[in-house]
Amino acid sequence: MKKVNIRVEAKPRYVTIGDYWDEDTASKITYLLHEYQDLFPTNFLDMKGISGYLGIMKIHLKPDVNLVQ
Repeated sequence: MKKVNIRVEAKPRYVTIGDYWDEDTASKITYLLHEYQDLFPTNFLDMKGISGYLGIMKIHLKPDVNLVQ
C-alpha cells in the first residue's frame, strides 16, 4: 500500500492506494482522487451510514421496493 497526498502541500490529505499499479496508473488514480476528493472520504466517520471505529455499515432500505437479485 502507498500513501498519497490528494490536496495541496499546505493542507495535506492522505489516502492509501495499492502499490501494485505502475507509476502512470497510480498518477492517474491520484489525479482523480485529488480532482474529486469530495466524493472519496478518507475515514469511516466521514461516510454516511457508517458509524464507529470498526466501520459498522448501516444500509437503510426502503420497505416498498422490490429487491434485485
